[in-house]
Amino acid sequence: MARMQYEMAADPATYPEALERLWEMAPHLRQVISDNPSCPPHLRAPARSQTVAWDPSEDRNTPSAPPNRSGRRSSRKGVWVALSALGLVVVVAVTSLFLVSWFSTSPQSAADSSPRPAAAGPTAAGATTTAAGGPAAAVQPSTGKATCVARPAQDSSGAVQRYDVSNAFDGDNNTAWRCDGAAEGVTLEFVFPGPVHLRSLGLVPGYDKVDPVDGTDRFTQGRTILRARWEFDGSSMAVDPNGARGMFRTPVDVTTTKVRLVIAKTAKGVAAPNKRGVSQGPVDTTAISEVEFLATS
Repeated sequence: MARMQYEMAADPATYPEALERLWEMAPHLRQVISDNPSCPPHLRAPARSQTVAWDPSEDRNTPSAPPNRSGRRSSRKGVWVALSALGLVVVVAVTSLFLVSWFSTSPQSAADSSPRPAAAGPTAAGATTTAAGGPAAAVQPSTGKATCVARPAQDSSGAVQRYDVSNAFDGDNNTAWRCDGAAEGVTLEFVFPGPVHLRSLGLVPGYDKVDPVDGTDRFTQGRTILRARWEFDGSSMAVDPNGARGMFRTPVDVTTTKVRLVIAKTAKGVAAPNKRGVSQGPVDTTAISEVEFLATS
């Protein structure tokens, strides 16, 4: 405490009010206080010549007793003055640390206008996300179109299958939109009746169907989507389904009137055995069984 008092008495940055308290509390420092440039003028009185400067080189564990102190009231006053001075030191130190921390912190950069996924990955079908406006619910596009659609073909039972974009939002994994080849750069567009506040987007990145007649796994046999990009009114977001089977969902927070899905990269299918064990060769087509849009009001 004695050393701290001496440093405060000699420090030109010490406030005059603190020096006045030290003048009353520590008479042995009055000469040091009087020599301090911040010393109030009324303390520069001849009486200061009677004070004795404190030598900081001395090891003083206990401050010298105030000279000519008498009476319990004077003793209590000295204690309160000492506590007040110590409190001032603590306030100055805390304020300095706060200012250093404030100015050393870089301002946060402006938020990107593009929506960013909080997490991505396949989740259970039919799941919903909870948003500030309440639980998200499925919304259906009013129309859809694609820059590529495969021609109709027959399945193993001889039934004709069509691969229009509407198959991708009919709620049935056994139907699909499909395009011949890798389909990289192909765009599917889904238009809503009006603006929707989307909270989750999903797609099944392949033809998620097992042939009901011969048992061939069409998902394994055909191409699957590895990377794609969702586009909205004025923003976009990349996703990486990585050809995983199931609904690949991505949380979003965007209001739009239409959504475009641009396929960036696909992987080739592999041979798949039918239920008789006969290997069925890979099919060079790209398909999406379902897309999903969850929104809040």
